[in-house]
Amino acid sequence: MISAGDGGGQDFELNLASIIDCLTVIIAFLLMSSSFVSFGAMDTAVSVPSASAASTATKDDGKSVTLTLKLMDEEKVDWEVSAGSGGRATEKRTVARKELVKELEVAKARYPGLQGVVLAAQPRIPYQQLIAAMDDSRRVFPAVILGVQ
Repeated sequence: MISAGDGGGQDFELNLASIIDCLTVIIAFLLMSSSFVSFGAMDTAVSVPSASAASTATKDDGKSVTLTLKLMDEEKVDWEVSAGSGGRATEKRTVARKELVKELEVAKARYPGLQGVVLAAQPRIPYQQLIAAMDDSRRVFPAVILGVQ
């Protein structure tokens, strides 16, 4: 039998510095890879005095109106106009991408208080197409809000 005073036991030191270094790196990695906030829409508006009502307008009857554009592919845009506090779609249609500016001008004439649009895109849409649609929307409306589908 080995007793405590024999000196036959193995003495070792546990180096905690390397373990603490590893845990610090793991915690930093977990904090960077986690998402604490998930954005549903991001306002990309340039500071314009009239852009206070970014994507809603008030019609004569007092209902708020929201215009949402969804880029489906390079040639089609889903157009949705929602009215009222419930946000029910009052107008849904598909618009040709090349006719977007003309359709936005018609919408601006129809809803004079509308100051912006919500723009969303399918994940497969190239970034350049999204930026081109945003630029076209800004020709007519001062505020463009990026949303998710």
